[in-house]
Amino acid sequence: MAILFTGLLGAATIPFYEWWAKGAMWWYYQDTSMLGVVPLYIILGEFLIASGLVLLVNRLYERSWWAALLLGMVQGLWIWICFAVAFVLVG
Repeated sequence: MAILFTGLLGAATIPFYEWWAKGAMWWYYQDTSMLGVVPLYIILGEFLIASGLVLLVNRLYERSWWAALLLGMVQGLWIWICFAVAFVLVG
């Protein structure tokens, strides 16, 4: 349940940030499937990233600093994988 809820929360909040970024003229998207001003692959990618956070945070308790460093690198790789998979699926 925690994985699903965290994933849904991540997917639900990202449209606000993308809308604000477009309004501030920081960036915008084109030539991709959109839900309003947000690409579908961004929403799906954020869902996957947030879902993975639950699994990583559970492994951080009572670990050494080098384990936290390693898990941080895993999270960085996970972010790349999530957006690549999301783009292939709905981008």
